[in-house]
Amino acid sequence: MRRLVRAGRRVWRGGSARFATGCATLLLAAALTVAGCSSGTTIPSAATLLNNARDTFNKTQSFHFVLTATHLGPNDALPITSATGDVARPDRLRATANTSVSGFALTVKLIVVGQQAWLDPGFGSYQPNNQYASFLTIFDPTQGVGAALAQMQQPSTPQDSNANGTACWKISGKIDTTAVSAVVNGNVVSGQTVPATVCIGKTDNELDSVTLTGAITTTDTAQTVRTFVLSQFNQPVTIQAPAS
Repeated sequence: MRRLVRAGRRVWRGGSARFATGCATLLLAAALTVAGCSSGTTIPSAATLLNNARDTFNKTQSFHFVLTATHLGPNDALPITSATGDVARPDRLRATANTSVSGFALTVKLIVVGQQAWLDPGFGSYQPNNQYASFLTIFDPTQGVGAALAQMQQPSTPQDSNANGTACWKISGKIDTTAVSAVVNGNVVSGQTVPATVCIGKTDNELDSVTLTGAITTTDTAQTVRTFVLSQFNQPVTIQAPAS
């Protein structure tokens, strides 16, 4: 009887050892698999992504843009709620924008060539209006939306995201209001920062989107949000002065 018990114990112990060895093998295989997957999805540093995107943005010769702005103040100096258009560097822009003047909604068109600008306030004809030539600085690499790449403070760890159907790295941080003064025609609250989020294309390092949240101007509120979505990089764009 003792022999049987001992034999049974020996059999049981042998089975336990084989079971433990099998589990260890499976755990090791799983660990190696996870390690292999992780190495294939290494997250770049925020500093590297921002620097690469800045260099790429500086070299980009043309792009399409879509602007949306919500919760603007009642006396906003640049009350554009949405706009779409194209930029051809160094000095050409074409845009259609929705705005409000004295409570009336208007759709206006703008063409900028160099230091000259023409505005169609919704009547079907362009008129010279060079004060709007500065609108192009919204997309200046060192001012406007481009400043979010060069001057972002406390950037977050990049996260997987999507902008306009394009896979991108999303980075959030803060930016000084004076750095993006071109976005609001220079009328900023100085000495303040606002939350900023950028999305950088995973395959091309292009600046796919910029979102600025909070008060940049004296008429903004904490709920004011301005978002720029960029696309169609380096595609041929022809922008000419309107026929006189």
